[in-house]
Amino acid sequence: MTAPKPCLGVMPPQLDQCLTFGVAPRNTDLRGGNHASEDMDDVDNNLAKELNKLSFEERENILHEIHGVAEITKETPEFVSRCVEKLLEAVDRLPQRRRVALDRAIFLKPSMKEKDIRFKLMFLRAHNHDPDKAAWCLAKYFEDKLELFGEDKLVKKITLDDLSEEDMEEWHKGVSTVLPCRDRSGRPISFVDCTKMDFSHYDDRMLRCSWYHIMSMLEDEATQLKGVSTIMCCIGQLNKAAPFHKVQKIMRRDGRVLSNMPLRANSSHFCYDNPSMVPIVSTIRLAFGKKFGLYHRTHYGSDVEVQYALQSYGITCPLAEKSIHGRDTFIELHQRHTERRLFKDRQEMEQMLQESEATGIIPYPSPNDVLVGRGVPYQNFSGNRRLNDLIESKFLNDYNATAMDKFEKTCLYLDVIKTVKETLGGRFLGRTPEGWTVVTETAARKKVNSAFRSRLAKKSKETKMSLSSYVKKSNIQMDTAEYAV
Repeated sequence: MTAPKPCLGVMPPQLDQCLTFGVAPRNTDLRGGNHASEDMDDVDNNLAKELNKLSFEERENILHEIHGVAEITKETPEFVSRCVEKLLEAVDRLPQRRRVALDRAIFLKPSMKEKDIRFKLMFLRAHNHDPDKAAWCLAKYFEDKLELFGEDKLVKKITLDDLSEEDMEEWHKGVSTVLPCRDRSGRPISFVDCTKMDFSHYDDRMLRCSWYHIMSMLEDEATQLKGVSTIMCCIGQLNKAAPFHKVQKIMRRDGRVLSNMPLRANSSHFCYDNPSMVPIVSTIRLAFGKKFGLYHRTHYGSDVEVQYALQSYGITCPLAEKSIHGRDTFIELHQRHTERRLFKDRQEMEQMLQESEATGIIPYPSPNDVLVGRGVPYQNFSGNRRLNDLIESKFLNDYNATAMDKFEKTCLYLDVIKTVKETLGGRFLGRTPEGWTVVTETAARKKVNSAFRSRLAKKSKETKMSLSSYVKKSNIQMDTAEYAV
């Protein structure tokens, strides 16, 4: 079905320019006249149409998912193996333009193709083991991750240490955290305090923090199977004012990115206490897609009324009530959650390094490593580009292929290898089906020799092109002078 055309852009100009969530401008209807109510009605009508298309059993399953009483699929080893095999077949059927980031990830982490079953299972579980949907989500996941974090972190597990200082500043605001308790069905509770969001100076920092927040929850296998209960609390006034059209744009982009993550968001609750929030509720339900809309519930009222409404969905955690009631409790919870995550992330990184040293297999290269091999994937790697820049800036002038003997060339190659290892902190790695391994000194010298030859060829080509351009320019000037005479 074609996505419903959003009609949220018809807000009155006064409200569009001045909207501060929780505080509407004077002499303005809090619901934006009839426009905001019409927007909400359109969203509800579209969701009603989608529900009417479902069978009675499918609608019942949605209710069971929301209340956390849905039956969990039993995953036998045979079932898992069959699903993963179908997922790989579905990935091969994806259009090549959709597989660019995914293929790059598989190149950087070879074990992802045949191994890493737990990682693939996240996407299968998020889409009820549908291989086609899981394959599409997997490809979009790496597209978004490449855009947000860059190639250096494309296959790396994102930790708090990977976030920049600006990202951590946003993280410490405490917009979202995981409460140290679960709902009645055993699902974790993700609490989002919308009053701390600053939409007036919004960039990718909040999105990167949300990315880490979601992926840290998905480390728990029970969370992958059961899903997550999310509470988005907008009781009170937001941090900064922002035009409605800007908030709408932000919500749609973030909704697109976060909906591509392997998360079973099967119980989402938006709590607010001001009618001026109605258009934002509509925007959220549209931004996160049809599936999110079916599993999303809104609760309007005071904090006490909202608490009673959440209890009917199995969210009776006292800490959730305190988080809605008092923001100080929420900040303390977020600080403790951050401390736990920092400890766990660093512990896992140390364990991975120890396993790598014991087996000799490196899961993925670091940005300063040089990959030994031929082809565009190797040439475009950041470490290989750094090697070429290093040779061109420091060593190329000392290289003379005809005048230098074999011993002198070898000494020069060893100087380059030493600089890469000691100054840049890089390694020379070769690709295997299991991962990457450190190559021998002979293979490293051959790689450096190849880099010298490619740099010389490039320099020679640039010189010829420059000379040709100079000759052509001189001929034009001579013809012009003769014509003038």
